[in-house]
Amino acid sequence: MPVDCVVAQAHRVLLQQANALTQCAERLLKQPDAYDSAIRILYETLQGHPNAYRLSAQWRPAGAEDNASVCTDDSAQDQHAGEDMTGVASGLNNCCRECGAPPTASAHMHHASWAPRPCKIVVTGVGKSGHVARKVCATLQSTGSLAVFLHPTEALHGDLGVLAPGDALLVFSHSGRTEELVRLVQVLREQQRACRVVAVCGNASSPLGLLSDAWVDARVDAESDPALPAPTASTTLALALGDCLALALARMRAVTARDFAENHPGGNLGR
Repeated sequence: MPVDCVVAQAHRVLLQQANALTQCAERLLKQPDAYDSAIRILYETLQGHPNAYRLSAQWRPAGAEDNASVCTDDSAQDQHAGEDMTGVASGLNNCCRECGAPPTASAHMHHASWAPRPCKIVVTGVGKSGHVARKVCATLQSTGSLAVFLHPTEALHGDLGVLAPGDALLVFSHSGRTEELVRLVQVLREQQRACRVVAVCGNASSPLGLLSDAWVDARVDAESDPALPAPTASTTLALALGDCLALALARMRAVTARDFAENHPGGNLGR
């Protein structure tokens, strides 16, 4: 394939991904409630708030005590999240312009503080969403949030023990129908474990969306290449949303650049 065709294709892919991020940022600012709920659950988990140890209303037996509420600056977090998403989209748009700017295009394409926290965020996903989940887990860890990755299949064969009362399960699934993930959350509900679930997926009405305590909107109109529906725009958006959650938690917990550097004693980030 000629270099010009490769660059043109890359331009289309990046533009599609940037559009998906921009649309998500606009939806988030217009309808922030679901994102607010997700942030609140994760924040309460890390802080050991009493809500973290209670089943949400829809999963509690009849007559059980209602949850208390915690006050957070929702509007500020929504604004930050929208700015974060817009920033990622802007970066992709800049990359689009660079890819389409000869004569360097082909070269670019070729070379192209806290006390101990009692609860943690358990991140899960399978397939491409599993890779996204692992990266988001790493970002949470590096920004000072206690987080671990849980493979959904292994969870059903003993690793479920990593989920302690008060933990939150952060699930990544574009369809919201992935069998292993749905079964994992169903087991949590059947056992009435005091673990709340945040789903980052593309369908609020999917089994995973309906089983979760909070849903983060990860819809995309289409993947980057209509002729080859490999997860591309959807995984880019899911990754960006995971980064937004991690950054929001870091801001709310006043994590500093020094804290971040202390988690990176090796490499340039810690210098």
